Amino acid sequence: MRHYLLVHGLGLSADIWSHLSPLLDGEVIARDLPGHGVSRSQAYGWIDLWTEISSPVRRDQWAETVLVLHSFTAALVPEIVSSGIRPAHVVLLEGILHSKDAYWSNDISLMNHDEYQSWLNRFRSVSEMALKSQLVSKKSKKEIGIWSEAFRKVQGDALKEMASNLKNRLVSDALSIAFAKSDFPITYIKGEKSRVSLPRDLLRLAGGHHQSFEDCGHFPMIDSSRLLANELRSLLF
Repeated sequence: MRHYLLVHGLGLSADIWSHLSPLLDGEVIARDLPGHGVSRSQAYGWIDLWTEISSPVRRDQWAETVLVLHSFTAALVPEIVSSGIRPAHVVLLEGILHSKDAYWSNDISLMNHDEYQSWLNRFRSVSEMALKSQLVSKKSKKEIGIWSEAFRKVQGDALKEMASNLKNRLVSDALSIAFAKSDFPITYIKGEKSRVSLPRDLLRLAGGHHQSFEDCGHFPMIDSSRLLANELRSLLF
């Protein structure tokens, strides 16, 4: 049986996959990160994140599982490698893997308590605009409201701690070491209208490849859900 494990990025929730999930065949599991969506976990370290995310998949199911990591969660590759788990395929969807692309996380991690609380309140108040500004396709106000609700509900401490963890990871050698050691297929999917850099150096270390999606920004699961579904289905034979 085919399995798809979908993991959203920082500040979002599993609702972001609502257009994609019905287009996939087999079992689809969309997980919330700790402190996000319906998750009640308050453990925000990298190992804790991976433990929370991977728990629904049995070890014998990984050989038939496509793991999709969006944005922030692409930086979990070291934990996957360390776990000894070998997914059928790992898809890094608009993964943030270069420090220069983590401007949001970098800014948050440098704020003191008062600065961060002020920023967080402002961010929550414009959450719909924040999401809409990164979409290429037009979606209804109702849909934008559902997806952006995650920005208003995410736990503030989760957002700040995980942003700091990403900042630190991206200036370390953890990713290059993990990509070089990886023994599972990796595909990086980039939206052509996104500002995120293509991590050619890391993909070269892993023997991975990349796909570019036209008319997509940072959220291909929304902008081109059918194209993404076709790509994911093709990774399981």
